[in-house]
Amino acid sequence: MLNDIQRMVNNDPTLTTLDLSENNIGDEEIKAISDTLKMNTSLTKLYLGGNYIGDEGAKVISDALKMNSILTDLDLKNTNIGAEGAKSISDALKINTRLTNIYLHYNNIGNEGAKSISDALKINTRLTNLYLNYNYIGAEGAKAISDALKVNTSLTKLYLCGSYIGAEGAKAISDALKVNIGLTSFDLDSSHIGDEGAKSISDAFKMNTCLTKLNLGSSHIGDEGAKSISDAFKMNTCLTELNLSCNNIRAEGAKAISDALKMNTVLTRFDFYGNIIRDEGAKAISDALKINTRLTILNLSNNNIGDEGAKSISNALKVNTCITKLYLRYNNIGDEGAKAISNALKMNTGLTGLYLNYNNIKDEGEKEIVDALKVNTGLIELYLSNITNEQQIIIDKLLERNKKIHSAVINNMIYLIGIRTKTDINGMGIIGCLPKDIVKMIAKEVWNTRSDKVWIDLF
Repeated sequence: MLNDIQRMVNNDPTLTTLDLSENNIGDEEIKAISDTLKMNTSLTKLYLGGNYIGDEGAKVISDALKMNSILTDLDLKNTNIGAEGAKSISDALKINTRLTNIYLHYNNIGNEGAKSISDALKINTRLTNLYLNYNYIGAEGAKAISDALKVNTSLTKLYLCGSYIGAEGAKAISDALKVNIGLTSFDLDSSHIGDEGAKSISDAFKMNTCLTKLNLGSSHIGDEGAKSISDAFKMNTCLTELNLSCNNIRAEGAKAISDALKMNTVLTRFDFYGNIIRDEGAKAISDALKINTRLTILNLSNNNIGDEGAKSISNALKVNTCITKLYLRYNNIGDEGAKAISNALKMNTGLTGLYLNYNNIKDEGEKEIVDALKVNTGLIELYLSNITNEQQIIIDKLLERNKKIHSAVINNMIYLIGIRTKTDINGMGIIGCLPKDIVKMIAKEVWNTRSDKVWIDLF
């Protein structure tokens, strides 16, 4: 650590990143770092997280930021900074024109600190990423941040997870999102907004045309909140990632989400794990997957989904060609559900990752999945629990085969439609886009695993 600080003091041009996280840095080291920052012309990233800096240390660092014109990233997470320290940082941000990323999560700035930071955001035109997670920020702090977001156009990512903004704070944030034209990613995980807050946020993203990622996980949202969100993303044309995990959404909420997925054409990732949708909700989501042509990643883990729900999902996978990763961990899927999924795998041409660990799948169900993998050439990731060593060896070999196939396709920059061993006089495969040796390699890998020796389309 002392050597790195000395390099910083010497303005070593090769030192652009300095990580002093969790180094028991005290007042003396903070003062040395601050004094050096005032003159340093090479350091762009400084990580001080996990040290006991406190409000006094934050003031010292802030004094340096007022003069420094090089640093772009500053990590002050978990450094015991309170409202006074946040005020000092705010004063620096009003002047500093270089800093783009500041990490202040796991501190104790509270509502007063949030108000100070918000005052800076009204002026600062450079900061793009701000992390205020787990800072005991409530509704009053959210209102201040809302006021800032109405005028700030540089901030693109804002993290407020672990706050206590509630429905009142969510309404304030909603008012800002209706007019904000810069924010693209917003994290409100564990913010206690409930159904009423979800409705407010939903009203905003019916109008918002910038936000692409929204995290509302662990926010006490139930079926009514899910219905509000569903209504919004039937209309929204920007949101590509939505996280509603670990809420209280049941089958009715899942049905509302399903209706939206049938219409939405932009959402590519949907995290829905840790709810209580059960088989009925799984069926509703599956109905949407038969129609939706955009969603690629779906997480339905820990949703009390059983065999009937797995059968519904299986029927969707037989026709859906867009989902590439499907998470079904921590459910109640047994051998019957596994058998249904295995039947889908024999037909599905899009899935590359399937996560079935921590279910109730026994030897019979696992064997069905392995037999399906012998035919399926798309999967490159497959997770099952309590698998025997013998079965795991077979799975690993088959996944490695599939990875080779994917690699061959990617490396040759083609979309493989079909495969035959027959070649023309120019040494090309019958599809006319792969060299003969690649065709033979893929043909051998697939042929050796097939019991019926019948050719299939790979993609």
